This record gives sequence, C-alpha cells and structure tokens, in this order.
Amino acid sequence: MIPEKTSENLPECSKNYQTSFKGMILIRKYRISMKSRSGFILHYHLLTCLFIVIVLTKTMAETYYISVTGNDQNIGAIQTPWRSVEHAWKNSGGGDTVFVRGGNYPDNQIWLANGRRNTTVENPFWTLINYPGERCVFTDTRFIIDDDYIRIEGLQLTGSSFIQAVSWGGLHEHIELIGNDISGSTNVPIYFICNNGLVEGNTIHPVSSTHGIYVMHGDHNVIRNNKISGVNKYPIHIYDEKKYNHPSNITNLLVESNTVIGSQSRSGIIISAGESIDYSIEIINVVLRKNVITHNAEDGITIRYYGRVRDVQIINNSLYGNKAAGLRIAAKDVDQIVVKNNIFSSNRIQIDVSSNLNSFLVSHNLFWQPASIGLDLAGDYSIKENPLFLNPQTGDFHLRKGSPAIDAGTVMDIPFLGDGPDIGACEFNPASDSISGGTP
Repeated sequence: MIPEKTSENLPECSKNYQTSFKGMILIRKYRISMKSRSGFILHYHLLTCLFIVIVLTKTMAETYYISVTGNDQNIGAIQTPWRSVEHAWKNSGGGDTVFVRGGNYPDNQIWLANGRRNTTVENPFWTLINYPGERCVFTDTRFIIDDDYIRIEGLQLTGSSFIQAVSWGGLHEHIELIGNDISGSTNVPIYFICNNGLVEGNTIHPVSSTHGIYVMHGDHNVIRNNKISGVNKYPIHIYDEKKYNHPSNITNLLVESNTVIGSQSRSGIIISAGESIDYSIEIINVVLRKNVITHNAEDGITIRYYGRVRDVQIINNSLYGNKAAGLRIAAKDVDQIVVKNNIFSSNRIQIDVSSNLNSFLVSHNLFWQPASIGLDLAGDYSIKENPLFLNPQTGDFHLRKGSPAIDAGTVMDIPFLGDGPDIGACEFNPASDSISGGTP
C-alpha cells in the first residue's frame, strides 16, 4: 500500500498544491509455462506495474482583478487586470476572489455555470466583489447563476439588470448575494432558487419592477436585512408554481430584519404555492421575524392561494400603515401558524383570517388604530395602546422610552435586552438616548 503523500516533500513550484496518491496502481500477473531439458514443465509468474496516477489539487485561494480598462489577454493581476467577468469565471476557481474596479460595465449577460470546484480550501466560495471604496456599475446586465458556492457582493446594478439564481443544471447549494444595490426597470431584481443560500443587505429600489426578491423552491435559505421599496407587486415573494422537474418545495426559510416599504399594488410579503390548484407543493417551516413592513397597497403579510402551508412563525414584526390587513390568512390548506410579539398599527384591518386553522396561536401582540380586531383574533396578553414609535412618518420604527411594547413580549428564539423581549421589530436599548432609544 502506498501512503498518501503530503506537501512537505513537494518541489518549491508545487507549494500551492496538495499531492494526492489516491490514484491507481494497476498490477497484472502473467503465467508463463516452459519445458525444461528434462521434460518438466516450469511455471514462471511475472508481475508488471503499469502506472501510477498522481493528482495535484489546488489548496490556496487566489485574487484577481477586473477593470473597464483591462484586457482579457492579461493575467488578471491588479496592475494587469482582466476586462470581463465571464473571462474571470472561466480562468479562476473555487475559493478565489475577483475584485471589480470602479467604472461602468455595460455587459449584456454574465453566465456563471460549470465552474471549477475546489473543496480543499477553507472557503470554497468563488467571490465577485467591488474593489474597496470603488463603485462598479453594471448596466442592463443579466447575471445568471447556475452553479454552487458563488458569492456576489457590493455591486451596483442599474437599467434592466438583475440577478437570477436558477436550477437549470440542478438545484444548487450555497449561493450568496450580499450588499448589492439594484435599481432601474426590470422584472425581478433577485430571483432565487437554492439550498443553504443567503440574500443579505441588498437595497432594491427599482423604478419599475414586478417583485423585489422572488424566493422560489429551496431548503435552509436566509433572506436578511434587505431594504425593498417601491416595487409594483410583492417586495418579498415566497412562491412556487412547480415549473421544474425537481421538487418544488420551500422549506426551512428564515426571513428576518428586512424593511419592506410601499408596494404599489400588492402586499409586502406573500407566502403561496401559486394560483393553480396543486397541493403537492409544500411550504413548511417559514419564520418571518423582526421585519418592518409598511405602507403597502394591500396587506403587510399575506398567506393565500394553494399548496400545503405548514408551520409559519410570524414573530416580532412591525406592520404599519398597510392599506388592507396587517396579516391576512386565506390559503386553501394552511395550518400551524404562530403570531407573537408583533405590532399591528394603522392598518385598515389588523388580522383577517378566512382559512380553517386547527392550530393558530396568537399572543403578546400590540394593536393600535384600530385597537379592536375581535376577541377571537387578538389572542392572549394583547396590548391595545399607542406603541410610541419614534417617527413612523420618516420610517423610524424604534420605540420611544415609555412605550408599552418594551419588555412586554414573550420569550422566543431571539436575543433581547431588559427584563423581557420587546414587542415589534426594533428592540429598545435602555443604554441609548432616552428619547430616541432603540436598536434594530
């Protein structure tokens, strides 16, 4: 047995690589018979060793650069950068970081698929990120992600630009969209199909857009700390219509600390399996927490249409000024809904339920303007007082000192300050200013 070889005895030129002797040694045995002078038959066994396969695997991440003044014939260094993202994608691999220098990139389409894997590095992500302190703008650019371990961070997308994480090559893992700014006119700025993915810290403020973040099927995804304003329909669209051959389920989804403002014609967040009768689609274990959802044309949060919806937790959200209901539940097959520690204020209707629910737990919510929603929907330990937001007219939903929502919630799986959890999305910080105090 040949032991695995380490990098300690590699030549200097191979220090960035790990040598693996997990190749094959093919041994063949031959039996040869010969007749001796005395007439006996002699048998000889010959062994032949044919080959050894040695595989060199890259273990160190590299850094490359793109510039509007670059050239794809360069080597991608900071002084000799490449020009295009697709060239960088084809000539780098997992674990590598590609910095985009400042400037305007009018690239039409960027397709990230069939990349080079590198699971031996500590961080296997291929990262496309703006160079620190520089503003890189992609105009009318369609980013298509059809691969695993891709991170896009710090880009500005204008015109008809959007990012589309698809599953044409199979359902992918670990796609991260972080801190991007998307504006302009496009259908869906972020279209997301993935397992174990992250959409965090993005700002979406299009002139014209159908939806903001469209979460289609996938498992264990996180939608966190995004700000979406002014879209035509749903700012956060948790929705599947079974358009692919693989399972079209949405499971174990966390939607937290987002700011959802001013849908022009729909609700702030929708959870649904489409408008066609298909009960095979399942949406299970969705947590909506610490979101500020305000001034949407219909509901703040709506659960409707078809599919099988189970185990939805609506916790510590602030729902304000929505023109229909703060929360509407009207799905055909929905159950196991928890509504706790939320502030419902200045919505036309606070909670509206037309679905038949076997398990509907409502408690520790604050209702104001209107304060009365019916005893069957207000739940236990409800508060019907002014929440004392700092300045809701300017979008500041922190709590003023003395708010009845402070320390009035029930303990959930969310850290808190003070004697107990606050009600609403923004936890009051007693160490901050006595008038404006509060931290998200």
